[in-house]
Amino acid sequence: MDTKISQINPGERGRLSDLIKHFGVEASYDELLNAPSIKGVPGGGNDMEGLIAYSKSVCRAYEISRTIVDEQLESIVKGNVINPVRDWLSGIERSKTNNPVHELVDNLPVEDKEWVKVALYRWLIQCCAAADMSKHEGKH
Repeated sequence: MDTKISQINPGERGRLSDLIKHFGVEASYDELLNAPSIKGVPGGGNDMEGLIAYSKSVCRAYEISRTIVDEQLESIVKGNVINPVRDWLSGIERSKTNNPVHELVDNLPVEDKEWVKVALYRWLIQCCAAADMSKHEGKH
């Protein structure tokens, strides 16, 4: 158990998050990649180390404790979860005339779209079956 008491003002976490956004840096956690997704860090350091270095320099300039970066930056990034597939699916309009699988395949840069549709349907069926088996512990 960590008995270290944080010396950080609770409002500083929000200030750090706001400053990062103010300077055009996008820091989030990509569920598909299981990794941080960082864009817009000046100097091209679009990785966690580059974000840490940049955040510490911003904190120094705006008189925010730099220890907030070490203690809270990872939490800030992981608190902003993205999932491009879920975002795309939630953005489509469902109706009886459109098919999300066909729309997805039509947007993929592949030549044989019909084969990809068959493969994707089979994969989706397997995913549903696996989810059902885990939910019912293989007993039907």
